[in-house]
Amino acid sequence: MNASPLLVKIARALHLVRLETVKVGNAAAAFHGAPVTTLDIDFMFRKTPRNMHKLNVFAKEIDAQILEPYYPEQKNSWPAAGSGSN
Repeated sequence: MNASPLLVKIARALHLVRLETVKVGNAAAAFHGAPVTTLDIDFMFRKTPRNMHKLNVFAKEIDAQILEPYYPEQKNSWPAAGSGSN
Protein backbone atom coordinates (compact mmCIF):
# COMPACT_ATOMS: atom_id res chain seq x y z
CA MET A 1 0.00 0.00 0.00
CA ASN A 2 1.33 3.42 -0.94
CA ALA A 3 0.21 5.84 1.77
CA SER A 4 1.94 8.83 0.14
CA PRO A 5 -1.17 10.29 -1.56
CA LEU A 6 -3.15 10.18 1.69
CA LEU A 7 -0.27 11.61 3.72
CA VAL A 8 0.16 14.46 1.22
CA LYS A 9 -3.58 15.20 1.34
CA ILE A 10 -3.54 15.29 5.13
CA ALA A 11 -0.38 17.40 5.32
CA ARG A 12 -1.84 19.93 2.86
CA ALA A 13 -5.12 20.12 4.78
CA LEU A 14 -3.31 20.59 8.10
CA HIS A 15 -1.23 23.37 6.56
CA LEU A 16 -4.30 24.99 4.97
CA VAL A 17 -6.33 25.20 8.19
CA ARG A 18 -3.28 25.71 10.44
CA LEU A 19 -4.56 23.24 13.01
CA GLU A 20 -2.23 23.31 16.00
CA THR A 21 -1.43 19.62 16.22
CA VAL A 22 1.31 17.14 16.96
CA LYS A 23 1.36 14.01 14.83
CA VAL A 24 2.17 10.82 16.72
CA GLY A 25 2.51 7.13 15.91
CA ASN A 26 3.48 5.48 12.64
CA ALA A 27 1.87 8.22 10.57
CA ALA A 28 4.24 10.73 12.16
CA ALA A 29 7.14 8.48 11.24
CA ALA A 30 5.82 8.22 7.68
CA PHE A 31 5.63 12.03 7.44
CA HIS A 32 9.36 11.98 8.17
CA GLY A 33 10.04 9.39 5.49
CA ALA A 34 10.18 6.19 7.54
CA PRO A 35 9.24 3.09 5.53
CA VAL A 36 6.10 2.30 7.53
CA THR A 37 2.51 1.75 6.48
CA THR A 38 -0.41 2.69 8.65
CA LEU A 39 -4.13 3.00 8.08
CA ASP A 40 -4.75 5.61 10.72
CA ILE A 41 -3.50 9.07 11.53
CA ASP A 42 -2.94 9.79 15.21
CA PHE A 43 -2.48 13.32 16.42
CA MET A 44 -2.93 15.41 19.52
CA PHE A 45 -4.17 18.97 19.65
CA ARG A 46 -5.04 21.64 22.17
CA LYS A 47 -8.78 21.73 22.81
CA THR A 48 -9.46 25.43 22.37
CA PRO A 49 -12.54 26.91 20.65
CA ARG A 50 -10.39 28.16 17.76
CA ASN A 51 -8.64 24.82 17.32
CA MET A 52 -11.97 22.95 17.47
CA HIS A 53 -13.21 25.13 14.62
CA LYS A 54 -10.02 24.37 12.68
CA LEU A 55 -10.50 20.66 13.38
CA ASN A 56 -13.97 20.80 11.82
CA VAL A 57 -12.61 22.57 8.74
CA PHE A 58 -9.78 20.02 8.52
CA ALA A 59 -12.26 17.13 8.68
CA LYS A 60 -14.27 18.64 5.82
CA GLU A 61 -11.10 19.09 3.75
CA ILE A 62 -10.27 15.39 3.95
CA ASP A 63 -13.87 14.08 3.95
CA ALA A 64 -13.55 12.77 7.51
CA GLN A 65 -15.87 12.57 10.49
CA ILE A 66 -15.14 13.72 14.00
CA LEU A 67 -16.24 11.22 16.60
CA GLU A 68 -16.70 11.95 20.28
CA PRO A 69 -14.30 9.99 22.50
CA TYR A 70 -15.78 7.24 24.61
CA TYR A 71 -14.31 6.58 28.02
CA PRO A 72 -16.15 3.78 29.81
CA GLU A 73 -16.28 4.01 33.57
CA GLN A 74 -13.31 2.29 35.13
CA LYS A 75 -12.74 1.30 38.71
CA ASN A 76 -9.56 2.87 39.93
CA SER A 77 -7.60 0.39 42.03
CA TRP A 78 -5.09 3.08 43.05
CA PRO A 79 -5.82 5.34 46.02
CA ALA A 80 -6.42 8.99 45.22
CA ALA A 81 -3.42 11.28 45.54
CA GLY A 82 -3.12 12.68 49.04
CA SER A 83 -5.55 10.15 50.51
CA GLY A 84 -2.91 8.87 52.92
CA SER A 85 -3.48 5.25 51.87
CA ASN A 86 -0.48 3.07 51.08
